[in-house]
Amino acid sequence: MDCQAALHQIEVAVETIDQIIDTLLEEDLLKQPTPYKHSIGELLEHLALICVADRLIANEASKEEMESFYSNISYKTLALIKDGLRTNFKTLKTEYLNLTDEELKRETTSYWGVTYT
Repeated sequence: MDCQAALHQIEVAVETIDQIIDTLLEEDLLKQPTPYKHSIGELLEHLALICVADRLIANEASKEEMESFYSNISYKTLALIKDGLRTNFKTLKTEYLNLTDEELKRETTSYWGVTYT
């Protein structure tokens, strides 16, 4: 299984998010365009974490492990978000490129019961 194409699409998304971040000011992170929804900063922080979080889920991390992961990482500035976004994607890319076809096809189950490949 060749995951190069999927990784390339993720990389394009990361680069696009990086460019969007370049247009923002620090105070934009606190803006909440829709009442009772996440702020721009919270959404960007989530995007910066998703590559690592998804890899943890793929490795069948427990609910407690995921809660610990989220409670120990915080990207509250534009610079931290950008760095996290890039670093976490590079980590994901390196890990997936080193997996065998068999490992890529292996089914895993998240702590909430959904099965993924």
